[in-house]
This record gives sequence, C-alpha cells and structure tokens, in this order.
Amino acid sequence: MESRNDDIKKEDMLDEELVASFFEEHKMEFNDDGFTQRVMHRLPERGNRVARIWSVVCAVCGIVLFIVAKPWHSFGSTIFSWWVDMNTSDVWYQSSPVMVYLSLLLLMAVGGYQLAMSER
Repeated sequence: MESRNDDIKKEDMLDEELVASFFEEHKMEFNDDGFTQRVMHRLPERGNRVARIWSVVCAVCGIVLFIVAKPWHSFGSTIFSWWVDMNTSDVWYQSSPVMVYLSLLLLMAVGGYQLAMSER
C-alpha cells in the first residue's frame, strides 16, 4: 500500500515538473508600459468599502444579539444540569478508571488525527 502511495506521489511530481517546464519554455512577456498598474489604481474602491461596512454591521448585530440573548445563563444551567445528572447516575459507579482513561485517550487520539489532517 505504501509503495502505491509513493508511486502516485512520484507521478504527481513528474506531472508538476512537466507542467512547470512547459510554461517555462512557452513563457511570453508583454511590455505594457505600466498600463496594468494604472488600471488597477483607477478601479473604484466601492466594493472593498461595502464589504468592510457589511462586516462591521454584521459584527455589531452579533454582539448585540449575544448581549440580548444572554446565552451564558442557559449554558451554565445546561452544564450544571449535566453535572448533577452524571453525579447522581450509576454510570460512574459501574465504569472502571481504566475505561474512563481509555475513553479520554481515544478522544485525544481522534482530536490529534483531525488536527493533523486539517493541516495537510
């Protein structure tokens, strides 16, 4: 299985090298005497301004909704209720410390795997 992955990587590298060499051989440069730069400077900034204004409006609305909804009250009561339920149930008395340790280890392994995959 590992040799197949290595073969695929080698083929990908070969393809990348072929594409790079093709574009290097067929490179065309045009002298536009700064025309592109002048056009870019003359473009209106309106789209950028609208995006900034929209971002600020959305952020302010989010902050206002957060303050009005007071989610920390429901979050705190939910955590407290969960804690009381877990402490009064028989689940903790029936599970061994090894099972709790293995469960936490599994959660950390899955989290580490997800983190490693997201950085690819």
